[in-house]
Amino acid sequence: MSEIPTALAELNEQEAARLVKERLDAGDDPITILDDLRRGMDIVGERYKTGDYFLSELIVSGEIFKDSMKLVEPHLKADATASATKIVLGTVKGDIHNIGKDIVAPILGMSGLLTPSFDSMKETIMASASNATRGMTVSRSGVTKRQVV
Repeated sequence: MSEIPTALAELNEQEAARLVKERLDAGDDPITILDDLRRGMDIVGERYKTGDYFLSELIVSGEIFKDSMKLVEPHLKADATASATKIVLGTVKGDIHNIGKDIVAPILGMSGLLTPSFDSMKETIMASASNATRGMTVSRSGVTKRQVV
């Protein structure tokens, strides 16, 4: 079993980076590394859902995921048969972070589905971007805040 999910879920940035580099250097399939990163984010999501993690841990885990993706991306090959369908991806204006968008964007980009993504975009601007790029799907990322009573 890979140690990457644990390193990410424990918010150990240096260990996650070391493990990703080690696996890439060993010639491991970048898709399996990406799956391990996703499993780490699943653990973080569960900890958030149970109240063990808060927004700050979500933000840190998202940054670790993004940094790890920067290491993995050069080893991923874009699908040559990528669909003509494009997705316009953005963060809802007023949202306090863009974690969801930043996690999904590299995966969609690897598949050839993503047009440029946007932060803090109003719906009308995203719709215009969709029309201009012939995006078939407009996707918005946002988080609801948890209230502690």
